[in-house]
Amino acid sequence: MVYALIGLVGFGVADYVIVFLSKSAGFLKGMLWNAIFMLFYLLCISFVSGRTTNLFEISTGEFVVGFIAGIITTLGGLSFFKGTQVGNLSVLSPIASSYSVIIILFSILFLSEILLPIQVGSVVLVVVGTILVSINLKNFKNLKLVITDRSVPYGLLAMFFWGTSFILIGDMTVKIGWLEIIILTTISGVLFLTILTLYKEKSLSITNYSYKLAALLGILSSMGYLGYSLGVNSTYASIVAPVVAAAPVVTIFLALLFLKEKLAKEQKIGIFLLMLGLVILAV
Repeated sequence: MVYALIGLVGFGVADYVIVFLSKSAGFLKGMLWNAIFMLFYLLCISFVSGRTTNLFEISTGEFVVGFIAGIITTLGGLSFFKGTQVGNLSVLSPIASSYSVIIILFSILFLSEILLPIQVGSVVLVVVGTILVSINLKNFKNLKLVITDRSVPYGLLAMFFWGTSFILIGDMTVKIGWLEIIILTTISGVLFLTILTLYKEKSLSITNYSYKLAALLGILSSMGYLGYSLGVNSTYASIVAPVVAAAPVVTIFLALLFLKEKLAKEQKIGIFLLMLGLVILAV
């Protein structure tokens, strides 16, 4: 249970810190330096745990798939970073965290899997919750559909990209190992972001304040992955997964408390339904 709480706090606080890093360094440079610091921490963990040699046992096919998944994951991260610049984190975070719905839809459409009734219900909760969080119900009177928060499209993009990435690396994680896969996808992300940032920004430098935020964010992200993975390997995944899936609750709490974000009544209901669906899906 301790590992699950580490994952919960790591991911939950990480999303909150992204707000400050994205605004101080920009979403491109912020994402790049977060990835660089996270890669450094993960390589340290790999070295200390004696798993460094495992990286050289990855086949060419697995390397290519992992590299592509890393770019897709990075696109999701960029969407999330950008979303923090234009809208409410308390809306963005739960929507982006709903990527498990993408995985389920893929399983139904292409793998012919049949959902259990509880899974169907949880997907419905996530969809309804996302709708309530995203739109202004008052405008239905005028036959208008107005997005309540500018972060919604970016949250949906992050959800799609992260879900797609997990589909690609799902089986590989079991075969190769979670740490090796995350390191591979992070290396891919760093290379992709370096090229993109140099092309767009012409420079990779950021302020000392931003470096500190990126270093902190890298620690929190690594802590989230480490807590979840150790928890799954040491106890029942059915206990760990729902706890870590509730990480957006931590993010929302911090956003409402410190960022003073305001939510409409239907948005609060939507977030509750969305989070309930996510936790059930993780069981």
